[in-house]
Amino acid sequence: MESKLKSLSEKEYNKFLDNAFKYAKGTFVSRTRKFDEFFTELLDKAKTDLHEMFVKTYGLLYQQNSYVFTSLFEDLRSYYKGTDLSLLTVLDRFFQTLFRKMFQLLNVSHKFTDNYLDCVTSQMDKLKPFGDVPQKLSSQVKRSFVAARTFVQGLAIGRDVILEVLKILPTDACTKGLMRMTYCPHCRGITQTKPCNNLCLNTMKGCLAYHAELNSPWNEYIEAMKQLAERLEGPFNIEAVVDPIDVKISEAIMILQENSGSVQEQVTLGCGQAQANIRTKRSVAGESSAEKSAPAGQGQAGQGQAGLPIRPQKDDPAGEKMPIEGIGSSFLEASKQLDKQLQSQLFSGGLKNDKTHRNPYDKFSLGKYDRSKESKDIKPTTAAGTSLDRLVKDIKEKVRVAKDFWIQLPYSICNDDEIAAQPQDDKDCWNGADRGRYTSAVQKDGVMNQINNPEVIVNINEANYIIEQQKLQLKIITSKLNNAFNGEEVTWVDTDIVGGVYGGGSGDYSGDDGIYDGSGSGDGSWRRIGRRL
Repeated sequence: MESKLKSLSEKEYNKFLDNAFKYAKGTFVSRTRKFDEFFTELLDKAKTDLHEMFVKTYGLLYQQNSYVFTSLFEDLRSYYKGTDLSLLTVLDRFFQTLFRKMFQLLNVSHKFTDNYLDCVTSQMDKLKPFGDVPQKLSSQVKRSFVAARTFVQGLAIGRDVILEVLKILPTDACTKGLMRMTYCPHCRGITQTKPCNNLCLNTMKGCLAYHAELNSPWNEYIEAMKQLAERLEGPFNIEAVVDPIDVKISEAIMILQENSGSVQEQVTLGCGQAQANIRTKRSVAGESSAEKSAPAGQGQAGQGQAGLPIRPQKDDPAGEKMPIEGIGSSFLEASKQLDKQLQSQLFSGGLKNDKTHRNPYDKFSLGKYDRSKESKDIKPTTAAGTSLDRLVKDIKEKVRVAKDFWIQLPYSICNDDEIAAQPQDDKDCWNGADRGRYTSAVQKDGVMNQINNPEVIVNINEANYIIEQQKLQLKIITSKLNNAFNGEEVTWVDTDIVGGVYGGGSGDYSGDDGIYDGSGSGDGSWRRIGRRL
């Protein structure tokens, strides 16, 4: 009979905790998932918007070089998903590659060696070909991505702490205390009398003594989450950075076009005159036999200021330099002319517009999003169903309520009138021995305060390994949240954002069902604490 009652008491304990944890568990699980969905879709939408805007604006020239932009979004996604990239390096590499491509497109009458282009990109800090757009965008991307990634990691760690602690089963001392509180009245024939509220509180404070040890690091974690959330609502707003990224990059390209003349002059001063890529009318059909037979290295007139090889320019017999047919020096002009050439080939039969000969750039189509339908007065939302402002505000409120969660657990359980009598009904309740007032004082929270707990014996000299691991996780993520709040770099925490629980840091535990069955001693096992009653 005692074994059966013990089993029933364990089930009651799990039921109590499931109900007490329900709100916090649901909050952290759902908000972690929702924020992750929001951020992922925000990146996807920005990628789609940029593609559609640039296809319309720059046509084939963009499509031929779309991998430059695709790589940027892949790097940003990789960072968010856990790769510890330097965001400043990612943006620097993107703008260097963009400048390299743009410089070639704006100077189609020249042929550039890799060494020459390396020299060109090395001049970027001095040239500032894109104005201050790279510096501003890099700063905004860094602080907003660091804040967003750390924030969702913070939500995931909070979720994981709750899920891990939920796996802890009651100790023998706790089970016997629960059995005396819940089932002993039945043995006395007092079936309709509920346990006194203070009896329940002492029993649960003994059962959850180690849980209460999480309260201090948990509250620090909650405060750090609230502070970073305020940053996300203000200067670190990831939506305000990612959503218009296509416009900012386009602005950088326009600045380069407007200043292409002065940029070219400074490049020539720094890197020398580039090799000409000029064809005469006679050479359009093919290269002259003399040029084809010329040994490698001949025909070079000298070297530029950067020590890079250059060749003399070819002139038309009439004295005019002939650009490549159909290509202008303007990026937009070149783009439009390439589009016209493609259309001309389609209509003239040069390209077959059927399923077997379709436009090779169709594969770059990323979606059907129509930006023209977007209201200027309403912030865009993703499929996650909310803008960042509303999402963060909701999370802040939910997280705020979770403060003092661990020391409130006994009260959350015992204030349920299906479990114990209400505090005002302290005269007609089960006091552990009979019907009447419960006279023992309610113990304070935490392990050290259970030394005189009359209902559950707790060994105050033994630490709970599992709880200690969760305390460590909370301290680590709190430090990272504070760093993100200050705009500093933050390394990735080993966390499974989508699935939970975090992959590392909490040890490997035995048990086929993944449930701990005792208290920790420091070796990863979970052993009984306290002595039998």
